Amino acid sequence: MEQLLRRGQEYCFDCCSQRLFRISRFGCVFECRCPDGILNMQSVLRDYVAELNEGERFIEFVPVISGRISTHNCKIAQVEIDFTNRCVRLGFMNMTTSASLQIMKELPLSLSESTMIQEGCLRYSIDSLDLLLHELRMLSGESGNRLHVNEPSRGCREAISTVKENKAVHLPDLLPPKLMAALHRHQADGICKALSFGGRAMFADEMGVGKTLQAIGTLAALNAFPALIVCPAALRHMWADELEKWLMDVLNMDDIRVITSSSDFLSRSDEPKVVVTSFHMVSLLANHMKSRQWSSLVVDESHILHTSVDASCDAHYTTLLCELGRRTKYCLLLTGTPSLSTPFDLFNQVDTVCPGLLGSSRFEFALRYCRIEFSPYFRTFECTRSTELHSLLNATCMIRRLKSETLVDLPTKQRVILRIPTDAIRGQKNKSLFQKAYSDNWIESREKILDIVDLLLCKHGKIVLFAHHLNLLDCLTTYVNDKKVTWIRIDGGTPMNSRVELLSRFNDGDVSVALVGITACAVGVRLTGASCALFAELPPDIGWMQQAEDRLHRPGQKNHVILYYIISTGSFFDGAQFSRLSRCFQAVRRITDGVKLSLDASYLSGTAPVHNALLEEEATPSAGHPAPSFLDISGLSAPLLFRISHNTGRIHVVHEGKHLTSLSTPEAQQYWRHDGEFPRQLRDYLSHVDMLSPFERRRLRTAAAWLPSNFTWRPVRAPRKTVVRYAKSDILLGRVFFWKVVKRNFPERTYGALLVPLETHFLPVCLECDSTLVASEFISPGSVVRIDDDTRMFCSGACRGVFFIKRSSSAARRGVQEVDKGICSVCQVDCELLYSLAVAATSRSEREDILDRLHPQLRQHPVLFNRIVEHPTPGSIWNADHILAVSQGGGSSDLDNLQTLCVACHADKTVSEARVGYKAVSEKVPRTTVNLASLHFLSRGVRRVTSACPTV
Repeated sequence: MEQLLRRGQEYCFDCCSQRLFRISRFGCVFECRCPDGILNMQSVLRDYVAELNEGERFIEFVPVISGRISTHNCKIAQVEIDFTNRCVRLGFMNMTTSASLQIMKELPLSLSESTMIQEGCLRYSIDSLDLLLHELRMLSGESGNRLHVNEPSRGCREAISTVKENKAVHLPDLLPPKLMAALHRHQADGICKALSFGGRAMFADEMGVGKTLQAIGTLAALNAFPALIVCPAALRHMWADELEKWLMDVLNMDDIRVITSSSDFLSRSDEPKVVVTSFHMVSLLANHMKSRQWSSLVVDESHILHTSVDASCDAHYTTLLCELGRRTKYCLLLTGTPSLSTPFDLFNQVDTVCPGLLGSSRFEFALRYCRIEFSPYFRTFECTRSTELHSLLNATCMIRRLKSETLVDLPTKQRVILRIPTDAIRGQKNKSLFQKAYSDNWIESREKILDIVDLLLCKHGKIVLFAHHLNLLDCLTTYVNDKKVTWIRIDGGTPMNSRVELLSRFNDGDVSVALVGITACAVGVRLTGASCALFAELPPDIGWMQQAEDRLHRPGQKNHVILYYIISTGSFFDGAQFSRLSRCFQAVRRITDGVKLSLDASYLSGTAPVHNALLEEEATPSAGHPAPSFLDISGLSAPLLFRISHNTGRIHVVHEGKHLTSLSTPEAQQYWRHDGEFPRQLRDYLSHVDMLSPFERRRLRTAAAWLPSNFTWRPVRAPRKTVVRYAKSDILLGRVFFWKVVKRNFPERTYGALLVPLETHFLPVCLECDSTLVASEFISPGSVVRIDDDTRMFCSGACRGVFFIKRSSSAARRGVQEVDKGICSVCQVDCELLYSLAVAATSRSEREDILDRLHPQLRQHPVLFNRIVEHPTPGSIWNADHILAVSQGGGSSDLDNLQTLCVACHADKTVSEARVGYKAVSEKVPRTTVNLASLHFLSRGVRRVTSACPTV
């Protein structure tokens, strides 16, 4: 932006500092150190445009600026490089056709061999670029009528020599055989292209093309370990599952670490080859992530790295991941929608993969490639050099294929716009009330929306209802429930582990309706069980719209997909929002796909035509699923060894030290009906696992031991510890200092810790295991160290987890929920699913029906039953219980002595423990000093659960 300043304005002579562009709350300004040296952007822009028009400013590039002060009067010759066709494209802006033809006539004969292409532009050989630029400068004209030549940037011109044809790569020599056999042709081509880019690429294929497998194949081909994989929290399990499925010839199970909380951070001695975590966790553990030397970085759904108008406004994880991506040797970004709104969104992603390709800053990129506006805030619009930008990205870093090009067997997709008549709504043109207008827009069309839902329920066996606002979702939920049809609901509050069960019930079960929040279904959701979807309100932007559509239109879909959009004819908001979505779609597709497309949709108007059209449609009959294939490994003679992954639950099989296969639970169950040595051993192993208690299965998954099919599990009883429920800080003797943890929106916490001397300084020790830590600053005895990250107090995430679980009931609940997934250890009831269904229920009778169906034992505890019906919370449905009771020495315990119990089973266990404690106290024993002292610990205390207990 500093190039807009006049000569002499770049520096402030009062404070001797450079003026820099800033976006303040009052608009765009140029600031220096002194408070009176601020220059308003409007005055700078006015002088800049005036000097351009008068010919007093000679610059390399004239940006396309619109608004009250614009460059629309400047005659511009736009010279773009088309890397795809290896040519130069010449176009003219703000000029008449006759003026453009006159300039072309004045070009020398050596440039006469040109080709006229669409939109009145000319195409020249790429070798004539320098000559073309020289001749255009010579024809620039005099002051007041100057022709400005917008030439390609220096980096773009340098890319001409660096862009080369893809070299042939023999992938079977680089990939594991199992992975190589699973790749489709377009996926193998994508891996080869990523290798030709040097392992720094953006997989921008449409959703469903198979970007995950391409990224895994690229990592394996480059041996790019250790690798950090960052994805949305809902996809962590999927990534770990895919890694264990395809890369077990390259990795061991212990080489894969999944970080789900701060208690999983790596210690200094941990050296996993692959770490999978989420955007939120990589932000919380920023110091640990930056301190490690990663060979590669993989970011799934990389469009989350949103480019804001100012770098200081970027999210913390965006800044961190962009920094890590530039630093690592290999960097892979995966996204089906590279830009959610405007081409400006691409900058962070492209600059991470290819630093400096689009300019030294986001503002330089905006000036050169986007139409911009200062009114008075900085805004970006469509791309002004779309041919050059699209071809440059394809030639240097972006791999983009459409489903229509790769998935030839995928059924077609159709959008249908349903225009419903409503009265004009006043006051919607006030832009300051955008969010309120958006949230209330559906209210006027409520009855019409419900009528359309009723028609779709009559026509289709399964439908998906999309909405953005919770109030509309609640309205649809109530209406569908009154229709007595089976339904599920997924919104932002639905737990991640419950979504899998809900989606399975919809896709494979008898559930008819899925009510889904648009932003909640963007990732990790497959809705191929339905072929019809209704958007009860328009999505917030084009990115969410495409993501939601592709939850249905993806591999596994057998029917023609119909997507209905409701637009109210009397709503100013609907009309403006749909126009904005169309413009964004067109602008983004010109960059990603190189073509000018608009939203394809057919229109239906009025209630009667809509009714007739919906009833006349015929769905394509679905085809059967292909039969599963089985591995032929039944001829093995030596015993097989099995192990269950603690990350994914997959069953891994080895034979004489060689990894044979890994199976998910459904895949393993398919072997049960087959004959042979392998199915027999697999059945024996699974039978032995089923005989274990839930706690023993948890210990089995974390044991990291390979076991034969007929293994015997020896239960390990936790040693007697203390009868104090929660551990307390011990008295510290020695050199003591204090950690003060200061987190935003959390109360301050202070922890005392010891120091150990080391030569001339002191080192802190871990609060749990007393091992020495690495300190980034000098710590002396008695000092108070302020930190914003409590992981600095521990040597590993395991120590952190144990420390807080011993001292906090909420930490104990979080830890148990993570390992047990809300399954009661006694009755096997899925408490998380029970909670999600109870919360989604809209009436008391419906909640009672859910409890009676999923957990009938709760009727035996009326108080607990009524508590759930009146106000369902996770705490009213399940508890984190001590396996060895606190009164028997099980206090201050870690996860090894904790289990998930529903409130009914917990109440029964509490009553049983109370009887045992009373019996021990009532027995006649010699009144010795030891017995009298222990009487205090065996006496019955206050009951923890209000339920019917026998009077003793």
